Amino acid sequence: MRYVLMMFVWLYSSCGLADTPINLLHAFQDASANDPLYQQQVAIFNAAKQEIPEKYAALLPQIDLNAAIAREFHAFSTLPNDGLFNTHSFVISAEQTVFNYTEFNQLDQARYSVRAAFATLTAQQQELMSRTAKAYLDVLETREILRFTEDQKKYIKTQLKATSVLYEHREATITDLEQAKGAAQLIDSDLYTAQINFFNAVQTLSQITSHQYQEFSNLDPTFPLHSPEPKNIETWTQ
Repeated sequence: MRYVLMMFVWLYSSCGLADTPINLLHAFQDASANDPLYQQQVAIFNAAKQEIPEKYAALLPQIDLNAAIAREFHAFSTLPNDGLFNTHSFVISAEQTVFNYTEFNQLDQARYSVRAAFATLTAQQQELMSRTAKAYLDVLETREILRFTEDQKKYIKTQLKATSVLYEHREATITDLEQAKGAAQLIDSDLYTAQINFFNAVQTLSQITSHQYQEFSNLDPTFPLHSPEPKNIETWTQ
């Protein structure tokens, strides 16, 4: 497992990934273009919109134009040209629906279907925003924990080295040395856990956006946070 993790870190830093740090908005743009659940709902909404012109077309005037030409021969005809002559026919018909309850009802149903599909699409978009934001913030959180653990390891490694020198000069006990070694082993385990958590967070975000990112931007400290209006949850539920 450790070998696999090291290979991922190497590939993550050396492969053709974007060098420019991405932000939360960039991640959401990629998610909206690639997330299968959201794109499925977009397709459903577009299909629902197409039903309105189809149902409306049945209420428009229907015009038909038919033309025909025929050549007839009469063997015993006294007409010139050996009894051959052409016949032509043209038919133009127009129909207009004055009132058809079924067709008007189907048009109303199509309009309601579009409204329902749009509401579902909006809800799916909000759900995608929530999933993307959570995944992105998890990446930032695990990255900071990884950096903090790496700094801890440097400090504990320096402390172990100093304790070893003190022990050699009989200024530290064997207990102090063993405690320093135990701390070094423990921080190695914590660092390994932090690396796995960061790897999993990056993969979770990639599953939503269908992109692998190398660098991530921190949130802007001036990022505005707005409370919903009204703040009563019952109003929103209704």
